[in-house]
Amino acid sequence: MFIKDKRAVSEIVAYVILITIALGLATLVYTWLQFQAKLPGDQECPDDVALIIKSAVYTCGANQLDLTLQNKGLFNITGYRVRVSTQANADIGDIDLTGEGFAIESIGPGKEVSLRFDSASSPKLPSNPPVLTYLEVQPYVIKNQMKTFCGRVSSQALKCSA
Repeated sequence: MFIKDKRAVSEIVAYVILITIALGLATLVYTWLQFQAKLPGDQECPDDVALIIKSAVYTCGANQLDLTLQNKGLFNITGYRVRVSTQANADIGDIDLTGEGFAIESIGPGKEVSLRFDSASSPKLPSNPPVLTYLEVQPYVIKNQMKTFCGRVSSQALKCSA
């Protein structure tokens, strides 16, 4: 009778060891996959970063876009990306006006910045006849020496003014 009890205990110990090994391996694989899935610029932008388009005037005759951006958030914004589209009913900007994908201009909380894009200063601005129909501005911050683009994008439809 004593031998049966030993066998039962050893089976329970074996199951406990197997479950412990399985959980340890699962934790290791999960941690490794999390590390592998993180891209260098895949960090979170702080929640209180908000760059708004205060005004946007597009003069299609002169092919000129005048923008005023304002930081409505609680943190400095390191820079931003300005994109436009010439497609009707666009919901994403496909032409980057800021060159190199971003403009480096720190904007403190509550501060404004005025920008002008025209054919002379911005060669990426499409010339006539394409008319700009959509504008979006995406801020970014530098965290841990990495550029982190924020998910909150300010956008608006553009209308041609004389």
